[in-house]
Amino acid sequence: MNHQTGHNYFLGGCTISALNRGTALVLEFCCTFVLLFVGVTVAFDKKRCKELGLAVVCAVVAAAWALAVFVSITVTGQAGYAGVGLNPARCLGPALLHGGVLWDGHWVFWVGPFFGLHCLLWLLYELA
Repeated sequence: MNHQTGHNYFLGGCTISALNRGTALVLEFCCTFVLLFVGVTVAFDKKRCKELGLAVVCAVVAAAWALAVFVSITVTGQAGYAGVGLNPARCLGPALLHGGVLWDGHWVFWVGPFFGLHCLLWLLYELA
């Protein structure tokens, strides 16, 4: 890949340059929570998983993932925001290779999923 292509597309990295850190953190938290909630309630419920079948369970989890990214991008509607990361490793690789603007607010893509996961675990613990 040439340098200009990497510079134009940030190697698929996560950017929040057009958004304040608080809004990006809330979006990351909410979208991670919804994705994990749908995934856990559908994929790990043995009765529901058997009823639906593996293909439908995978489709539902993929649809939740796509919906989270779509909502995060359309809610902001700004060019400098790449949508939720949902996976900190997806944001780390391009930030390590490209650096620069990808490090601005990079902590959001780690803190949001971390708290989203822990809120889901707490909710499941309380409901069990």
